[in-house]
Amino acid sequence: MSASIAGAGNGDRYDDPQALENAIELHDRGVEGSEAAVDKAIEALDALLDKDPENELARAYLGSAYTLKARDAALWRKRGWVEKGIETLDTAVQGAPANSEVRLVRAINAYNLPRMAGRYDLAAEDFELLLESLDQDADSFEPAFKRAVFFHAGAFALKENENKRAVSLLEKAGAVEGTTRLADEIESMLRLARNRVRNL
Repeated sequence: MSASIAGAGNGDRYDDPQALENAIELHDRGVEGSEAAVDKAIEALDALLDKDPENELARAYLGSAYTLKARDAALWRKRGWVEKGIETLDTAVQGAPANSEVRLVRAINAYNLPRMAGRYDLAAEDFELLLESLDQDADSFEPAFKRAVFFHAGAFALKENENKRAVSLLEKAGAVEGTTRLADEIESMLRLARNRVRNL
């Protein structure tokens, strides 16, 4: 599941937005299964942080890329990559706690990790803060970002068997105008959530 939301929120503008966008594209290809893209994303994000150590969005994506590296690593190295990814993501949020894009990257990563990683409570906290921000000042966020927050919060709710809440959040995701992002994913997830509610 892609975590790409660069430029979609109300986050800071960094020194080299095109380089960051390119690195995020590599990250997302890694999410889709490309082991080579994960390595290239890590290299690109490291280079960005060398030039701009305060680029916390790059740091967040680097943390996510480290956990993707765990997926492809030898069994005995998986835990180390996951721990490195978690630490990097948490450092990014600590460095920019008000940056909604950074927080969304961590939230998406957290709920996509196995439950044994112990990150679901953190995902819930991040999503609640993001949803509260949208509720308070929706106009300051771009449509793609709003849709991503509602979709991933809904997907997480469904994972936690909060089926009615999942339906509500996914319906909000689908109702966001001005973007076609995640349209197929929303439709599929909403169908599943509605089926679960009907079968209660």
